[in-house]
Amino acid sequence: TGDSLLTIGVFASFFYCVLVIFLHLGLRAKKTSNRSLDDGFQIKIRRRLIPP
Repeated sequence: TGDSLLTIGVFASFFYCVLVIFLHLGLRAKKTSNRSLDDGFQIKIRRRLIPP
């Protein structure tokens, strides 16, 4: 039972690392594709928060 727990732990940590990498890459790709849209949105928010 100890060996199976060890393999499960190794597999879980490996899966977690892969998941984190995929999430990071996905977020980076999303950022680059939505950068102009996000900049426009931030400018709108700034204009709303700080009146001219």
